[in-house]
Amino acid sequence: MNEERLYFQCECHTPDHLVSFEIQDWSASVDDRRPEDIKVIVHPLLNPNRSFCERVWTAVRYVFGKPSLHFDEIILPATELKELDKLIRRACSAAKLRELSKGKWKGGRVV
Repeated sequence: MNEERLYFQCECHTPDHLVSFEIQDWSASVDDRRPEDIKVIVHPLLNPNRSFCERVWTAVRYVFGKPSLHFDEIILPATELKELDKLIRRACSAAKLRELSKGKWKGGRVV
């Protein structure tokens, strides 16, 4: 499975409110693939478009408790959720396919 990542910016347009969703396959080997090895990972991020110095300064201020520089929620408009829905459906489909491939097919169903 190809790893894929989507980025979203908060509807409040604060440049620090970014989050990404990523599909990863944590299978140890091709022979030992399990449905639960497909993971969707959520990453809250500092804005990568800011300069290195600005991001370091933001991190230092965050460490010392500046409350306005961190976030615990992100506002995503429903119009942007279509791509996230596709990503999650692909992850679910990959897990389901692995679940079905582990079973034995008999008469059009898994036994």
